[in-house]
Amino acid sequence: MWQQLTSIPALLEALTAVVQQLTLQSKLSRYAGLDAIQMQRIIADPVPFLTQVHERLVHHHPLDPVQVRTIPKGEGKTRTIYLYTLRDRVRAQALSQALSPVVEATLSPSLYSYRSSHPSHRAARSVVRRYHRHLPGDTLYKTDITEYTEHLQHDLLLTQLAALGLEPAVLTALQCYLHVPLWQQGQLRYLSEGVVQGVPLMALFANLYLSDADHTLSRQVQLYRRVGDDILLIDPHPARVAHAAQWLEATTAARGLPIQPEKTTTGPLHTTAFTYLGYHFSDGILSLSQKRVVRLQATYRALCRHYALPQHALLSRLRWRILPAVHQQHLQLIQSAPHVTDLPQLRSLTRYGQRQLVRAVYGDYSPRLHRHTQALFARHSLPWPSLYRLYLQVHHGHISLHHAQSQYY
Repeated sequence: MWQQLTSIPALLEALTAVVQQLTLQSKLSRYAGLDAIQMQRIIADPVPFLTQVHERLVHHHPLDPVQVRTIPKGEGKTRTIYLYTLRDRVRAQALSQALSPVVEATLSPSLYSYRSSHPSHRAARSVVRRYHRHLPGDTLYKTDITEYTEHLQHDLLLTQLAALGLEPAVLTALQCYLHVPLWQQGQLRYLSEGVVQGVPLMALFANLYLSDADHTLSRQVQLYRRVGDDILLIDPHPARVAHAAQWLEATTAARGLPIQPEKTTTGPLHTTAFTYLGYHFSDGILSLSQKRVVRLQATYRALCRHYALPQHALLSRLRWRILPAVHQQHLQLIQSAPHVTDLPQLRSLTRYGQRQLVRAVYGDYSPRLHRHTQALFARHSLPWPSLYRLYLQVHHGHISLHHAQSQYY
């Protein structure tokens, strides 16, 4: 493995993967670590760059400090991001590509995070199907680990990596990504525990850390699912669920992983309200989670800002910017949450979005302005978007998502 992952062709493959990641994130021209090296300079002549990466990898060069930034994410909240230098990001990608098949072979079928073969929507689908079966006695235990990746213990993780039978040189190279220097507000610090997000390698660490627990819990209850730090157990025997939950809490405590009591729910499956992977389950009805609702409402408001424009400019903005973006949001929501059965909620969200469209046109809302906006749309052959109507059309098979996309344009 070591010779393969340190070869120039493997490093070129890793560089190509990083370029694709940054392109998809629209960051290709902007991303840079503390060394300020940007990808355009590298793409123009990759050989010197790959030679540097090769030398740093082979000689186990310590990582450059990872820049820590806080950025806004809407609704007055912020998010922390970590910017590795491109040399260290490509080095991590090469390690990840070599390690991924080895780790994947050890993972439980009940783990649905950071795996192309086990996307998280399949975990949601399996829970939805179980919920609709109404099996007598089904008992639920659902919990969430507080800041999961920030609490991974380095010694235990290294032991787990060594158990994979990796070469010593590979283990030493991986160890560099545990002892990561962080540069924040002019100060340098090192983590004593946890891993620093920003490269795919950390997803492998997160999956591996509880892999043995995933296998054990899958045998203890009929339905076990883990998606990152979200854990769910279902079984028709309450005693089994209680025993598995007790074992899980003891295991996570021993590994330095704190369980969030406020996000822990247990009880009969069909009389216990709970939120899981973007759905809210209550009284046999599946709704969008409150977090998803708030996010969609914020998107409506952001897309439908009012600007004082001449009518021809307003119509152009509606036709080519606002309405396609709203339609795309609806398609993405239906694709990611196809099991919603709370039709009143979808109608409410549709009305909310239409009110924002009225505000985009007039800067205010009233029933009279709503009628004027609908008339304006009809006169100029603009589609009047309805999340509720589109969801019913797709849900009942009248149109496919692909057809809905092409039909709009």
